[in-house]
Amino acid sequence: VEVTNIPDWDAGVVAINSPVSGVELTTEIVCVDLVNYGANAITGFPVVYEVTGAANTLVTEIFTGIINPGDMVTYCFAVPVDLSVFDTYSLCVYTSLTNDGYAANDTLCSTIINEPLQYCVSNATSTGYEEIVEVSLGSFTNNSGPAFGSTYQDFTSLSTLVMSPGMTYPISITSDFPPGYSYAYTCYVEVYIDWNHDGVYDQSGDEL
Repeated sequence: VEVTNIPDWDAGVVAINSPVSGVELTTEIVCVDLVNYGANAITGFPVVYEVTGAANTLVTEIFTGIINPGDMVTYCFAVPVDLSVFDTYSLCVYTSLTNDGYAANDTLCSTIINEPLQYCVSNATSTGYEEIVEVSLGSFTNNSGPAFGSTYQDFTSLSTLVMSPGMTYPISITSDFPPGYSYAYTCYVEVYIDWNHDGVYDQSGDEL
């Protein structure tokens, strides 16, 4: 336990709100919570963030607002940080208030991991049932037929359609049975789009 008097001047960083670890991060805004631990209102002091990792960055800005004693404010840096390279980054943010009476609360650090988007591995359980042989979306069509008893196929390398927000694009899916299949039955298909880009196809939000 450490008991001290309240210093006249004391600024600190209490939380790093953003950026946080995620998938395919790009240029991110650095936002933090600043606290005035001192007895006097503070203004006009430097706030610094430093990033080490794939790209080393040091940014110093001046906080021009006013923080009264005991108050907390959120400050977002005008200069964002480039986290586009997949890596593990260390982000440290600190205040540099003149005559700061307690340096131990000036700095706060966090670890940020930028990971590539990866979907789970999925496999077919049989080669004897109905297959998807053609998919059309707008002006894009991929014909993989005729059915020949295959399992899942990967077409992610194909050039696809660029879709604009607010536009409507028809989709058509054709299926067929492999040769020699004696019992045809009615099937259905489901279409998913990973709207939130989280690597998960969720029925509650991604199913069309």
